[in-house]
Amino acid sequence: MITFKQFLEHDLATIFNSTRDKQSDILNRINDISVLKVSVRPQPEWRSLLFNGQVKGRSDLYDTQLLFRNVVYKSDEPGAYTVKGLNGQEYSFEPLGYHGNDVEPHCSCPQFDRVHGSGLICKHVVKLAQYLKNKGVLVGSSPYPY
Repeated sequence: MITFKQFLEHDLATIFNSTRDKQSDILNRINDISVLKVSVRPQPEWRSLLFNGQVKGRSDLYDTQLLFRNVVYKSDEPGAYTVKGLNGQEYSFEPLGYHGNDVEPHCSCPQFDRVHGSGLICKHVVKLAQYLKNKGVLVGSSPYPY
């Protein structure tokens, strides 16, 4: 398991040390994919929150997950983000970010299996994280792929 801060910053040095062409290629690959469906499974008893996303690559559909731990659940406080769980109940929590969340990414794509454990993440996980950031769930910089 890695901390959320490590998740966001883990590959910045690699990307900044690569050429601008490679950076453009990485961003183009991320822009070529889309998030089709997202569901959320709040688990306040374990202080965790699971996002399941269906992410479409250029030709294939992948199941992508982000499991956040150390989630601070709140009730209707300013700045809290509210989601509806699969059971129909609403759950409020602090936006996820640098305040101590750990994250466990997973993706069904072949690239995830290749890079898993190396500290790198696939573009589908990045796209789901960007989607959640655009919705206001995540704060901080979006992570970069391998």
